[in-house]
Amino acid sequence: MAEEKLGKLGSDVLFENEHVKVWRNDLEPGEASDLHYHSMHYLFVATSHGDLRIEHADGTSGENIMEIGSVVMGEKDSTHRLVNAGSKPYSSIIIEIKS
Repeated sequence: MAEEKLGKLGSDVLFENEHVKVWRNDLEPGEASDLHYHSMHYLFVATSHGDLRIEHADGTSGENIMEIGSVVMGEKDSTHRLVNAGSKPYSSIIIEIKS
């Protein structure tokens, strides 16, 4: 994964100002986000249920079940991709916090 080009954090930018940048992230079953880098602190809110796998740039991975309304605070300076390991579409809102 180290040689892979970095891509977008989410599907679409919904809003941006001097304080935050808000993305929508939609993944179909089996679909993966681009490998991406978080340069800011961020959090995401599940807007649908998701059985997810996160694949880190260092080759490690983890599983996570997200229920609707679940909120997770992510780590600044992380590089990873998100995979929808479930059988239904997954969606979330990502909020990057600008410093």
